[in-house]
Amino acid sequence: MRHICLSALALAAAACGSDNTPTSGNSGAKSVACATGSLSVGAMQHGDLDSASTCKRVSVVSGDSTLTAFYTLSVQSGHGYLLAMAGQSLHSLLALVSPGDTLRALSPHYAGPLPIARMLIASEVTETDTVRATTFDTLASDTGAFTITTQSCKLPVPPLVQPTDSITHTDTIGPGDCQVFLSDFLLSTVSDQVSVHLYSVHFSQGMFRQVTIDASSPVWLLMGGAEDDTFGAHGSVESIDTATTHTVNNFGLGAGHYTLVVAASAPSSYTLTIGSEQPSVSVTRFSRSRSRPLVVQRQSTPPSVMRRGR
Repeated sequence: MRHICLSALALAAAACGSDNTPTSGNSGAKSVACATGSLSVGAMQHGDLDSASTCKRVSVVSGDSTLTAFYTLSVQSGHGYLLAMAGQSLHSLLALVSPGDTLRALSPHYAGPLPIARMLIASEVTETDTVRATTFDTLASDTGAFTITTQSCKLPVPPLVQPTDSITHTDTIGPGDCQVFLSDFLLSTVSDQVSVHLYSVHFSQGMFRQVTIDASSPVWLLMGGAEDDTFGAHGSVESIDTATTHTVNNFGLGAGHYTLVVAASAPSSYTLTIGSEQPSVSVTRFSRSRSRPLVVQRQSTPPSVMRRGR
């Protein structure tokens, strides 16, 4: 496993150390090996966040040094994954890190600690990433046993990676699909559990794609931050469309790979069209706190968010 030091997102980067001999959870205690393992689709992984079996790493959220366990996850291009971490701790947090030591995704944390940490990702590359299982802060009550489950999620079509790529796809969403909560996408006033389909889409700088959906019952179109930050947990700009049976949106959030989510609280059939890249001066976006669209000038992903080079 490669050394991970996410200094651009942490307040105390000096706490990053060798993965082979990290410091233990107790100051001055003998160094212990990090708890490591692998995650696979359909399997449950058990772990324990304690000073005897895990090591401390700087939290990319708080900057504190928190107990962390490391797991490898082999992702495939054109496949989707839902990870869930649950246990004694009510402050669970998951992070996904690429082989280049760059943060790809975080579980939602903008509303504070959650009893179950979730990461929803649509991979456009085939690689082996690192999953960091940790806590929101350093409270002793946050430690203890946990489980991580990994589920395969539906990507109906191959990733759209070229500027000229476009699709029109008809599908049905409902029972059997991956399920998350709308509150994961910052719709804090709506806590409905929803089924999701994922679409992997690349954007060039200064370009947008027109996205049209027609559905038999209300659905949401959701887009988080760049790379696999599906929930926008990095603090990246995201686009959110309220539930509708017909909508046309111009999505364009700066250069990078994005996951477009179709979500439904009840079974629905839909036809989705994602157009090729087009130049645009402004895009239609939905803010985190509003239910009506805003027309704003195009913005790139904030410079504090690290993105992997392709």
